[in-house]
Amino acid sequence: MKMGSEQIITYPKQWEDEYRDTRFVALWRQHYPELFADYRGSANPGTLDLFPQYALMFVLRSDHGIHSLTWYKLAGEKDLSTVREDVHKRWETMSRWMGQPTFDALQSTLRKAGLRGFKGEPDLFCWHPDTGKWFFAEAKKKDSLTESERQWHEICRKALGENAEIRVYRLAPSP
Repeated sequence: MKMGSEQIITYPKQWEDEYRDTRFVALWRQHYPELFADYRGSANPGTLDLFPQYALMFVLRSDHGIHSLTWYKLAGEKDLSTVREDVHKRWETMSRWMGQPTFDALQSTLRKAGLRGFKGEPDLFCWHPDTGKWFFAEAKKKDSLTESERQWHEICRKALGENAEIRVYRLAPSP
């Protein structure tokens, strides 16, 4: 599994204020309505919770042409109650880019390790439609990798070896 040093991604500082005030950044949905169609905004008004992963989704798409999805619950069981249809669509996208055998191997290994839902799961599954290259991405602002994230990464490495890549992006406001 390829894990390099953190990559720095910058964004306009005013995004933070808008996110705190409205629980979203309108520009994101204006440019990529399909990418943010399901996003309802921050669950904690006035904070920057979930801001890094959504800001990263936007910047990767706008600056690098990289597509992504989040909340894929790869280790979840087949019965995911109310979110089942959405999650299965995400799994279909992931298996198309990863290849079904790779997807199945990772999902099976995560489940056997006892992980459920999205605990420890990287924030994003990413792919470049022109190259077919895919990877996972962690979006960090001031926080560090958690123990469950480290565990997920280790399980991914055991399941896929050098075929998997998890990138860690540090998000910072532009000076």
